[in-house]
Amino acid sequence: MLAAVGFKVVDLVRDDQISWWEWGSAPGALLALWGVLVPAVERLTVTSDGIVVSGPVLRRKYSWRTIEAIELGRKPNVTVDLGRRGRHTFSYDGKNGRPSQVEVAGVLQRGWFLNTSGLTTYRVSLSWGAAVFLPAVAAVVAATAWALFKG
Repeated sequence: MLAAVGFKVVDLVRDDQISWWEWGSAPGALLALWGVLVPAVERLTVTSDGIVVSGPVLRRKYSWRTIEAIELGRKPNVTVDLGRRGRHTFSYDGKNGRPSQVEVAGVLQRGWFLNTSGLTTYRVSLSWGAAVFLPAVAAVVAATAWALFKG
């Protein structure tokens, strides 16, 4: 997908006459890249200080104090309610060595009840997906601006 974005940038920069289809396909290439990144990057990690929710662009660290509820949804979903910070739902099927829904909920409940976190309640940083997605967005925007001002 990253190659598709690269080809779209080259196409926008090189062509003298750009059709409406080419303009519309640039955001489409970014959406396709986003669709590939989300399942590859989205993770829930349990640490001694709290949980880390990684997404395609941001990595958010929550202390145990932030969690308001942990719910088992329809199989295989586990939902973590973070109050005003929203709800995050993760799927765990227990197949091929992966943890099951009940195992993940048990680990989260245990850490939440111990609540020994001294962290601030919330920290944000960039995830590794940002190293892929943000330069792709910048390249598409720059190529689009170049194509607009060129012709």
